Amino acid sequence: MASAEVIGREVGLLLLDGRGGIVGCNAWILSQPGLSGLPGRTLAEPRQALPDHPLIDALLRLLARDDGQAPPQPLSLPSRAGQPQRRCLLRLEPLDCVGAYRIALLSPLDGSGLREDVGREQWRSGSILAAITDALVITDRKGRVDYLNPPAERLTGASLESVRGRTLSQLLDACSVEGRVPLTELVEQTMNHGEVTQTRHELAVRGDDGGRFTVDAAVPPLLDTSGQVVGAMVIMRDITNERRLAARVDWQNSHDALTGLINRAAFDNKLEELVRSAREAGGEHALLYLDMDQFKVVNDTSGHLVGDELLRQVALLLAGQVRANDTLARLGGDEFGLLLAGCPVERAQEIAAQIRRAIRDYRFVWDGSVFVLSASIGLVMIDADAACFSAKDEGRDRVHAYRPRAGEAVRHQGDMQWASRISTALEQDRFRLYAQPIVSLAGDGGVGHYEVLLRMLDEHGELVSPASFIPIAERFNLMGRIDCWVVRELLGQIRKHFDHPLTAMESEAKAVSPR
Repeated sequence: MASAEVIGREVGLLLLDGRGGIVGCNAWILSQPGLSGLPGRTLAEPRQALPDHPLIDALLRLLARDDGQAPPQPLSLPSRAGQPQRRCLLRLEPLDCVGAYRIALLSPLDGSGLREDVGREQWRSGSILAAITDALVITDRKGRVDYLNPPAERLTGASLESVRGRTLSQLLDACSVEGRVPLTELVEQTMNHGEVTQTRHELAVRGDDGGRFTVDAAVPPLLDTSGQVVGAMVIMRDITNERRLAARVDWQNSHDALTGLINRAAFDNKLEELVRSAREAGGEHALLYLDMDQFKVVNDTSGHLVGDELLRQVALLLAGQVRANDTLARLGGDEFGLLLAGCPVERAQEIAAQIRRAIRDYRFVWDGSVFVLSASIGLVMIDADAACFSAKDEGRDRVHAYRPRAGEAVRHQGDMQWASRISTALEQDRFRLYAQPIVSLAGDGGVGHYEVLLRMLDEHGELVSPASFIPIAERFNLMGRIDCWVVRELLGQIRKHFDHPLTAMESEAKAVSPR
């Protein structure tokens, strides 16, 4: 609420909520003919149901604009019998922080105004202010508590009688969530400026009873009829439950539900921060990528529930091995990631070896069965997956520190291209089966068995030897698809040529090496 040009003394006051409900007014409004029944009514009612009064018509016109920019509107109010009409100005002030409106009626300063208002004490009478549903604390110019409405008493755990005259800091130990600015400083800023310095504040509050909560607050100044600052109002809406719910949702979005560790998305964000930090400020960081070696055995032999329990126990085991500033995450399946900030390679290798030993020495027991565990750990700065593959290739249960070399990068890129070519060949049905007869060395000339050979056709129709594509298919988990194609194609040939199922493939096989 910004300070405005002094164009009149404020004599009448209405407080409206965001739905047009009249939640309170001062004694002057109640003293006017036809307005005594306003509190508790709502301007959303049909017009014919509301009092037939010029003030109601003027309010409806102002609210229809709903932009808070309308200048004060002249208004003539009916008077008691034998008295002239009273002229005044009507001003609407949006309270954006709480979605409400403050309606002021001003007595013009041109000598034709209204009677003096009935006084500050009547204006803030408990019967009026108690109608405000948000918690309201009013202070005097020195920051001493002068009034609490019932919602404020419930929120703070204090009664008006027990805190009247005490400083605001004695009632509320509060500061802004962002910037940690004390509430008393916000109130002081408001009174010094005579206007709202910031529309809304989110405050972390400890009440008089020791309870802690979070509020959405506005701190407008309290003005007298001449426009002078005589205190401040602290209007608070309790948003503790909303913030707790938001925090719970944030936690669920960034954590793995099974283990309670952060998930891959949160891990990736932290990794980006470390990469950016290393690039901009230098420093050494390390990434450990852990893959449990025996998880599939446990899963297949005992079921997914047992596998889940294994992962939970491994997560607890790992959490006990890391430093306070390290970042541990479950990346998916039986894979875990660990970021070691500010950690030299030598120290990172020591931590990795320590983790490997802890996993190796651990025994997972379930329903009388004891499982021995081990993990392959990649210590990397660029490509964690490649390091884990290297650790597994070297015999599992080991730590492999990965340093990419130019030749390895080229080989890895070539393997990726081969994997893509194999997938495309499967989709385009560019694999072929050939039957090679197995002939007895006894020389009887009979053919009792065949060896079935697999070949792939490249993009130009040329045959590709299995030695060129099968190792790549195994490394990139494509052999399952190839096996299915082989079984499906072979059974199809048997159905098609039932009497001599492999004869059709035999003639072509003569030109193909069996290996």
